[in-house]
Amino acid sequence: MEKPQLLNDNFKVVINSGGAQQNKEETYGGKNVLSLKPRTPHCTQNGKNFDLVLKFEPKEGQDKRFLLTHFVIHGGFNCSSPIKEGLLWVHKDEPKIEDYAKYNDFTLEQFNKMEKTGSSNEPVLFFVTNNNIIKIFMNLR
Repeated sequence: MEKPQLLNDNFKVVINSGGAQQNKEETYGGKNVLSLKPRTPHCTQNGKNFDLVLKFEPKEGQDKRFLLTHFVIHGGFNCSSPIKEGLLWVHKDEPKIEDYAKYNDFTLEQFNKMEKTGSSNEPVLFFVTNNNIIKIFMNLR
């Protein structure tokens, strides 16, 4: 079995409906979504129910398949509207965002009560942050 590796460099942002915190594009813009550098958060504009779609693009000679085992998110410590909660899906093909509107304002309670069928149309993870937690590390195994 191969040693696990970080694949951030193999993903690109396909959709980012949250924009960036105004007047901070250079520091807090979309390019920071996959950044591993400390203190380089991505801050969206004010609002909720934003969509972020990432696409896996393997490097030359790299396997096109991957196993997602962990999810890490850094909340924005200098953002006026840091991320509070979110849902995670994993798809083989790019999803049609409009099909997921039913999950807008979805709560942790709804997620916990949801019947899990294994369909790619249902979220695999619900995460919650707060003012004390700016980094979440979740094992998906």
